[in-house]
Amino acid sequence: MEKSKKRLRGNILLLVWVIALIAVAVVLVVRFNKSHPEEEKTDPGELKNVGYNNLVDHMGYPDPKNLCRDFIQAFNTSDGELLASLMELPSEYIYDYIKYEVEQEGTAQDVDQETVKRFDDKYEEVMKNPRDFKDFVLMQYEMEKKEKEIINGMPKEATVLTLLNEPEVEEVTKYLSKMIIKVNVKNSTVDEDDTIELRLLHRNETYFLMNYLLVDSVEK
Repeated sequence: MEKSKKRLRGNILLLVWVIALIAVAVVLVVRFNKSHPEEEKTDPGELKNVGYNNLVDHMGYPDPKNLCRDFIQAFNTSDGELLASLMELPSEYIYDYIKYEVEQEGTAQDVDQETVKRFDDKYEEVMKNPRDFKDFVLMQYEMEKKEKEIINGMPKEATVLTLLNEPEVEEVTKYLSKMIIKVNVKNSTVDEDDTIELRLLHRNETYFLMNYLLVDSVEK
C-alpha cells in the first residue's frame, strides 16, 4: 500500500514536471514569434537578395545623382571599397547571363536590345527563388571574385575625374535605368573627355550601380 502511494506520488510529480516544461516551451515560442514578426508572414513572390561572402556593405541611393557623385569620388580617391559598395553584382550577373543566351541563339538583330527586353522577367524569376537558378552556386562564386577585383583593381596613380554635365536618369525598363555622364579624366599621362554610361538597377525606389561602360573618349 505504501509502495503504491509512493508510486502515485512520483507519477504526479512527473506529470507536474512535464506540464511545467510544456508551459515554458509555449512561452518561449510565443516570445520568439513576437520578436520575429517578419518571419510569420512571407510573400513567396517577393524579390530576395543573393548572399555571398561580400567584403563591403552595398549601398542603394534614392537619388541617382548621389550615386554618380560617389562613383566619381571613388576614382578620385582610389577607393575600391567605395566603388564596390555601389555595385549590385547579382543583377549584372543576370544581365550577362541573358546576353550570353541571346548571343548563343544567334537570331537577334540587336543583342543588347534583346537583352534589355528580357531582363525584367529573368531578374524577377531569379530573385524570387535564387536557389532554383541553375547558376546559383556559380553566381555566388563569380560575385565574390568580381568584388575582390573591383576593390583591388582601382588604379593607384592619382586620377582626377571632373563632371562636365548635369546627368539625368533614364528609366529603361521596370528594373533597368541608366545615366550618361561626361567627365574629364586627368592624370600624369592622360587628359581626355570621356562619355560613360552608368547602367543602374532600380528596385524599391532605390538605385544601384550594375556596371559602367565607356561610350566615347576624346583626347585633349
